[in-house]
Amino acid sequence: MFSERPETLTKRGGTLSPEPAVAGFAANLAAEKTPRENVRTLFEQIVASNGESAVGVELAFQAPSGTRYCAILEEPDSSGRGRIVYFDAEALHPHHSYASPGEALEQALAEGYIERADGTMDRLATSEAWLRNFAYGALVGRYARGEIDARRFAAEVRKLG
Repeated sequence: MFSERPETLTKRGGTLSPEPAVAGFAANLAAEKTPRENVRTLFEQIVASNGESAVGVELAFQAPSGTRYCAILEEPDSSGRGRIVYFDAEALHPHHSYASPGEALEQALAEGYIERADGTMDRLATSEAWLRNFAYGALVGRYARGEIDARRFAAEVRKLG
């Protein structure tokens, strides 16, 4: 799953040229290896503590704009693919699919989602903000299916607040 490429490039970069720029590049790659090893260790710890699976893992990322979360899930089509579902205290956000749940977890960790946040999605799913966003999504669906017209849609959205 994790590439050993930085290690290989570090060796090659340090031996291909005596130029300071190339040696500096090799040194930078060597410095990046430590965080990569930390991510690998964290990946292994998370999977081990989650019944040897990445599915159901919830993680947090401390962004300047506030805490953001993600959950690692399987695609609902039984393909065995994985997905990262992104969310915050207000709503769900677009998700991204990967070849496996493990690959999805690896990507989430690489993006900086490194704090465990078990149970966050369940807690937020019953919050007022999420319930309002789910209701809005249901209205969009009704409008898209032709069950309500634009005037009724706008009136219902106003009721949501």
